[in-house]
Amino acid sequence: MLFKDNTKLSEYASFKGLIEFYAIKRTLRSIERNHIVKLIGSSLYNSLDSALAAATNENDLSDANKKLLHECRNVIGPYLSYYYAPIAEISLSASGARRSETDSEKTAYQYQVTKFRQAELLEAEIASELLLQFLEENRNSYPLWVESAEFKKYRSLFIQTASDFNDQYNTASPYRNFWAMRWKMVDVEAQQIKPKLGDALYNALKAKLAASTVTLSNKEKELLVMLKKAIAYYTVAFALPHLTVRLDDNGLTVVETGGTNSNDNNNRTGADANRLSVLISEAISSAQSWMDMAIAYLKNNATDFPLYTVVVEDTSLPTGNEDLQGSFGLF
Repeated sequence: MLFKDNTKLSEYASFKGLIEFYAIKRTLRSIERNHIVKLIGSSLYNSLDSALAAATNENDLSDANKKLLHECRNVIGPYLSYYYAPIAEISLSASGARRSETDSEKTAYQYQVTKFRQAELLEAEIASELLLQFLEENRNSYPLWVESAEFKKYRSLFIQTASDFNDQYNTASPYRNFWAMRWKMVDVEAQQIKPKLGDALYNALKAKLAASTVTLSNKEKELLVMLKKAIAYYTVAFALPHLTVRLDDNGLTVVETGGTNSNDNNNRTGADANRLSVLISEAISSAQSWMDMAIAYLKNNATDFPLYTVVVEDTSLPTGNEDLQGSFGLF
């Protein structure tokens, strides 16, 4: 674990006073496995964890490990506040669940807890992005990260970070939205981008972006500007129906307009495709416009892209002009 005790926690987590370390160890372990390892890879995490466990004093760590530890703790701290806040609200004993409250310290209202957790989650997401940025900028110091499966996954897409995605398509919660839609971006690249670029050019661009040191020509950078815009719009269009609906034992539901109850399950009602169709249609139209620009750019600069071959367009793909109700198999 990347914290040995609770003395350092107050520097990274929003705790008032000291908290019993044993009470949060389970949550810390879960955060490190589900968030840190998925960012830096198990090999680099285990190396850092072992170095910290063996060190009598943290100052004995190498400079590289000190810096990495700090960046990881910046992620762990707010995540700990986010995950542990609901747990800390009650205590469980043989007498049942109890709420801790005194005359001088009152339990926070539910809306205050919700706002606190939202703020902590946003901070954790920003810190996660900064951790990736730190590793990218210092990748020569962390070869275990460059060799990891997590690095390959991180580098596997044209749009690799939430900040980059937000530059293409601005949203109110860029970090959360990026990771919520990333799985659909994989589909977009394989189903919408690769067929239009052709295997040879697509694979060549992918190989360059996946290399430990990225080397792109100015023409390739210009092309990527257009491809990223197309990918972002396509991703929003195809991911949106999945983000707004939930499929569970209650059937298909969608967030209810104007819902204010803190219980998300009470704010959902039957899904209505009309709420989504306009945005989806416009996103697809914008995506195709950027894709058309990219193809035109390739044709006008054919000598700079010898791997590109004209691909026969699949007219069965959505154009953005047709009635989209039912197009995504959800309505």
